[in-house]
Amino acid sequence: MAESAARRGSVPTWLMVVAYLSAVLLPTLGLLLGMYLGYRRVLLHAFLVVGLSTIIGFVWYPMVFG
Repeated sequence: MAESAARRGSVPTWLMVVAYLSAVLLPTLGLLLGMYLGYRRVLLHAFLVVGLSTIIGFVWYPMVFG
């Protein structure tokens, strides 16, 4: 009984992988691109992606798919 209740609230593994990749890989890529090109706008977008992907990855995904 308790096992099925715990299972209902769990998020699929692939979804957590996507959340972690979007929270870590994309901003890192944007940050490196901004440092390479020297554009402040690219750096700003990288930080925006960090914030949005963190919110989506750790708040929205579990609410929708949990």
